[in-house]
Amino acid sequence: MTDQIVIERDNERNSYVIQTGGAEAGYAHFIQGDGEITFDHTHIDPAFGGQGLAAKLVEAAITDATARGSRIIPVCSYVQGWVRAHEVPGAVIEWPEGIEAAPKA
Repeated sequence: MTDQIVIERDNERNSYVIQTGGAEAGYAHFIQGDGEITFDHTHIDPAFGGQGLAAKLVEAAITDATARGSRIIPVCSYVQGWVRAHEVPGAVIEWPEGIEAAPKA
C-alpha cells in the first residue's frame, strides 16, 4: 500500500505543498504577479527523497497555474529542468533573462 499524495496551493505561504501519508514532504514556492507566476524555489524534505515527489509537485503546480491563466516564469533550476522535459498543454513559459529554453528536437 502506498501513502496518499495530496498537493494543494497554499496562498498564505505562496507555495504549492505536497503531503504524503499526512506529512508535509515539500513545497514549490512562487511569486504571483499580474498574469504571471514565478517559481523561485522547490524543496523536498530529504526524508522523502527518491520518491519522485518533486516531479509530481511541479507538474501539479504548473498545471494549476496554467489553468488559472498565468504565464510561467521558471527561476528555480528544478522547475526549469522539468519544464524543458515535459509539455503542459496551454502553458506559456516566459524564460528569465539569460536563461534559454531547451532547443526543440
